[in-house]
Amino acid sequence: MGKFTKKGDRYIRKLLVVGMTSRAVMAKRSPHQRFLTTTTMMNEFGQPRNALLLKLKATGVMPFRPNGENFGQLYLRRDIEAMLS
Repeated sequence: MGKFTKKGDRYIRKLLVVGMTSRAVMAKRSPHQRFLTTTTMMNEFGQPRNALLLKLKATGVMPFRPNGENFGQLYLRRDIEAMLS
């Protein structure tokens, strides 16, 4: 495998930076791939807001709250899709 050189380290570092930068840009461009609001749920699934909120409450799906921070009615897409399937 050989030794790591400064040139090699710089190359690996650049690969990591470019890769993570592209992931960050993708995440900023398409937050709806991971999260849903009640409005986007209404538009995507064609159900009234109150019906969706009742299903959320009945199934116990909670809004997304990382580290206890409140972002309002923001839900993880995987939780909503599991609820509606």
